[in-house]
Amino acid sequence: MTMIKFRISVTEAYISAGRRKATRHCPIFLALKEQSGLNIRAVDNLSFYLASGLEVWLPASARQFILDFDGGAPVEPFCFSFAINSDKLS
Repeated sequence: MTMIKFRISVTEAYISAGRRKATRHCPIFLALKEQSGLNIRAVDNLSFYLASGLEVWLPASARQFILDFDGGAPVEPFCFSFAINSDKLS
């Protein structure tokens, strides 16, 4: 089993372009879509979903960012990492 690792940077540009409570327009969705090379379908407050139907759990820092962003709290740029089993991407 080979794990593919990803590191995503949620920059000020993604934060400015993002829309609150919008699963396909939040800053994390925008960053994932552009930086991961994966076919991202949507992001919710726990996971993101690939077009294939695969659900990938977000790390705690990303989940907290979404709660803060959607709630109108100030947020800062940050990075998060995750890994996906390469067999799940086939």
